[in-house]
Amino acid sequence: MSHGDHVARVPAEFEVLGETDDCDIAAMGNPEQGVYGLQFHPEVLHTPGGTEILGNFLRNACDCSMDWHPSDRVDRVVADIAAEAAGMASRRHWKSIKPRWPQGSMASRRN
Repeated sequence: MSHGDHVARVPAEFEVLGETDDCDIAAMGNPEQGVYGLQFHPEVLHTPGGTEILGNFLRNACDCSMDWHPSDRVDRVVADIAAEAAGMASRRHWKSIKPRWPQGSMASRRN
């Protein structure tokens, strides 16, 4: 793998099923359990069918509805920022209140 990612060893009862020139364990599995692992980067442009692979994984393995788009987050993020800013504004007046520290305390010497 080009990012330095690697699998150091396969779990017990698993076997190496695939390798590349730079990756000794690119695929592994336990056929008896029907559990397999594959290391690759479907998100990169040079992975043929990467977007389709990710989509199939999200829909079929993760049961995602696929009705979400990053632009949908904009309204939520703006609303969250506005709420946080409003909360900060309502707490701002507390900064103008000077605390009354006991005479002789280290805190009273700072003021």
